[in-house]
Amino acid sequence: MAKRIFVSYNFNDPQVAKSVREMVANEQVEGQIVFVENDVSYNGKTAVDWEIEHTIENCDCALFVLGDNPRNSPWLDQEAAQAKAKNIPVLTSCLPGMSSNTPAALADSTMVNWDSKTIATTLNQVN
Repeated sequence: MAKRIFVSYNFNDPQVAKSVREMVANEQVEGQIVFVENDVSYNGKTAVDWEIEHTIENCDCALFVLGDNPRNSPWLDQEAAQAKAKNIPVLTSCLPGMSSNTPAALADSTMVNWDSKTIATTLNQVN
């Protein structure tokens, strides 16, 4: 069975989703990419928690893509906590030219460079 890879990114950085999808389309990444695609924040914290939990529940690893926005994804802390609760490998990568510091929630994650080859190789090595 192909692994499922959760990707966390800020909805304001749509190029991230496009780049990751291109990696999969080019067969560089062995697995299925999963995103939280529905902004349910208007329904409150419970809806956000449910959306994150159900998106990550069947994933085998997580990739957090950090941009220059100091908070990156507004759901980052909940996503990181859910990934850690599942005890799945967590990777973190910064977009090129960004000066983002790694948030505390991702302090124990594995940092990888943001380039197709590095991301694909690292994700393909995750068991």
